[in-house]
Amino acid sequence: MNEGVIVCEHLSRTYREGGKDLQVLRDINLVVQAGESVAITGTSGSGKTTLLNLLGGIDKSTSGHVFIL
Repeated sequence: MNEGVIVCEHLSRTYREGGKDLQVLRDINLVVQAGESVAITGTSGSGKTTLLNLLGGIDKSTSGHVFIL
């Protein structure tokens, strides 16, 4: 595992919608060091809120891991 305060390894999230799988996040790797500032930007529907919900433990990933140290 990489050193960091927040670490995401191979994080993915898929929702089931209308009988189809909707992959919102795919294989996200992220390391945030202590004291580092990070901006999460993107268009509407690109997965920003989903990523924050996974980091905050509000939602569960389909695969991968989140470590908050």
